[in-house]
Amino acid sequence: MHIIALALRRMAVLALFALAACGQRHTRVEVRIAGDSVVLAGTLFLPTTAGPHPGVVIVHGFGAQTRDAYVSFATVFAQHGVATLIYDKRGTGESTGSWQHSPFAALADDASAAVDFLVYRAEVDSTRVGIWGGSEGGWIAPWVAARSPRVAFVVTQSAPVVTAEQQHLFQVEQLVRDAGGTAHDVQRAHDYVRMQLRYAATGAGWTEYARQREANRSGVLGILGGPPTPDDWWWAWSRTRMAFDPLAAWRSVSVPILAVWGGRDHNVPVEESRAALAKVLRQSGNRSATLIVIPDANHDLAPTGLGRVTVLVDRATRRIPYYTPSMNLMAEWIATTTSAR
Repeated sequence: MHIIALALRRMAVLALFALAACGQRHTRVEVRIAGDSVVLAGTLFLPTTAGPHPGVVIVHGFGAQTRDAYVSFATVFAQHGVATLIYDKRGTGESTGSWQHSPFAALADDASAAVDFLVYRAEVDSTRVGIWGGSEGGWIAPWVAARSPRVAFVVTQSAPVVTAEQQHLFQVEQLVRDAGGTAHDVQRAHDYVRMQLRYAATGAGWTEYARQREANRSGVLGILGGPPTPDDWWWAWSRTRMAFDPLAAWRSVSVPILAVWGGRDHNVPVEESRAALAKVLRQSGNRSATLIVIPDANHDLAPTGLGRVTVLVDRATRRIPYYTPSMNLMAEWIATTTSAR
């Protein structure tokens, strides 16, 4: 018992040292960014070491996301010496505008404005500013890099390197299967999604779509939902999103790239995306790309199975709520890549 007590005491001391070592080694600066007809509210995480530092802009995934969703990333990156800018998506938090009622390209415009803002910060090395995009942001990040000579590198997490339609069909299939649906249910779900997208693209077929939406409510396909009215914001927004070609954007990216996926991702077709990106970069001649699939990680790159226990301990000791080991991987890649440049 005495030995156990000593061991527990030693573990507690080590945990305290770990907490001190993993403290908030950065400062935060509240900023405002003038975008395309909007003002974006953000926070710049700055390392406490001497600058100027490499910098990165974080681009959101789908939905009404504020900068709060990316504090863990910004914390880890800043601890690795990377100035990191996070901001509220237009129409969320303290940012003006509306992401639902703006074309999909407007999100790329906002990210470009954030890159331009970071380039001119005195604490940041203007030649070492890159962009990070997660999930849907994995469409936007290469889009920005393809048209801005100021972007020095691109990092993506769980990026769908397929069309929005392909990604949507894949995600719906996983939802139906996870809910216990059969192969027939999956086919019906695909037909329903294509019906949705046809109406979004052409404005035709509302009666058929509405009838099927109502029929779905009594079965497994009820989890799919769908816009209930023909004037819902989703239709116009989806139309611009579905027109985006991610391969065209990636084909024009010539800077270093790190793309990371989780092998247990149910939102993005990982192998198809990895293979498509490898192919388009090979065709375009970009040899500065690192593509990684973490086998037992999910869409957020959090470990599944027994690995979840280790991550929970890491989060507690580091005091970083959504920490995952992949954050260190990406931060170290940015630090190494920008050091080489």
